[in-house]
Amino acid sequence: MATIGIVDTGYPNITSIGTVAASADRANSGSVITFKCTKMRYTRDANLDNTNVPSKYSDMEVNYGSIENPIIEISGVLDRTITADMDLVSEFDELVTTKGIKCLYYNSTSDGYRDLTDSLGATDAYTNHPASTPHLHGRIKSFTITQNPGSVHLPYTLMFQVTA
Repeated sequence: MATIGIVDTGYPNITSIGTVAASADRANSGSVITFKCTKMRYTRDANLDNTNVPSKYSDMEVNYGSIENPIIEISGVLDRTITADMDLVSEFDELVTTKGIKCLYYNSTSDGYRDLTDSLGATDAYTNHPASTPHLHGRIKSFTITQNPGSVHLPYTLMFQVTA
């Protein structure tokens, strides 16, 4: 499992320009939300035009249209018997509804591993996040959690769309 951190910056953009949202309008009042996840999956798509051309029998060139912003799917399991895990449910839900840019980063600096945020992230001084920690700017696109009767574990998924 990886320990991940997400900060709801409250800023409307990644350059920290504009009016920052009040702490009451940020998930976890703008403090770091730290949690464990079991899987992070990075996806980026290109919008290609591969429309068939009638009566063309050989391969044809695929036209490049645009690219989509990357999405990181973060999956994990919360334990219903642990209060700290159950407190994360409302924080995750709030991450979807608040308007500020979120910073996603790998929370451990001592384990020696590199992860997706380290490989793809920025070390900029924007937003209220340590500039030396590689992180990704984005928004939480969706939050899904499943409660099965009789199960102590709640599987969840956060969809983080990278904005820059």
